[in-house]
Parts: sequence; structure tokens; C-alpha cells
Amino acid sequence: MLAELAATYYGFWNNGSTALFEATVSPGYTDRTLPAGRQQGPSGLADAGAAFFTAFPDGRVKVLQQMLVRDRIVSHLRVTGTFTGSRRGREGAGQAIDYLATDIMRVADGLIVENWHVEDHETLHRQLAVSA
Repeated sequence: MLAELAATYYGFWNNGSTALFEATVSPGYTDRTLPAGRQQGPSGLADAGAAFFTAFPDGRVKVLQQMLVRDRIVSHLRVTGTFTGSRRGREGAGQAIDYLATDIMRVADGLIVENWHVEDHETLHRQLAVSA
């Protein structure tokens, strides 16, 4: 069950499907490492997904390694794409992105209810600063 849930959730991060998002994220979802300016709860996570695809229309998330233990999904991820959209008021110039991230998610009643996540924003910002 956890493996299928994880695959469906990361499917959302690979195509932005609202149906995949709703099938995996609990209405009571809590982001335990909430970035400044992001709304708490599933709407904040959905907004983050929309912002990701606005900036990187070809964005993809690949699971490099994953542990499924009791009520936890721990995923080490590789995020790739091309900055051809817009992000925080800046237009992309075709910069390639390739950085790592990690999620620790807690599952209850078949849905993701909590997430602790870290992304390598230093690498991402360095890549975005390079002109295409």
C-alpha cells in the first residue's frame, strides 16, 4: 500500500494531476518544514506544485531510493527540468535544473498526513543564476 501511495504521489510531481494529488494528500495534511510564505495544509502544497510546473513545465521528480516502514515513506529524490517559465517574478532563460531533495512522510488512513522535507535550494539557486 505505501509503495502504491508513494508512486501515485510522485506521479503528481511529474505531471501536476489534480486527481493524483487528491488521491494521496489528506485534507488534514500538515507541512512540518513549511517554507516562509507558503500556506499550511493541502492548498499550500498544491500551490507549490503549480509554482513548480509554472517555472519548470518539463519538471520531473525521480525516486533514487526509498524506505517504506510502518506508517512512513522516506524518499531520496532527484529533481530535474528546464527553467522556461517564470518563478518569483523572474523569467527563465532555459537553464537546466538538477538537484536533490528528501521527503519523510507519515501516512494515516491511506493518505499522506504529514511531511518533513528538505530540498537542495543552494544548488537550485546556483543553477537558476546561470544564463542559458
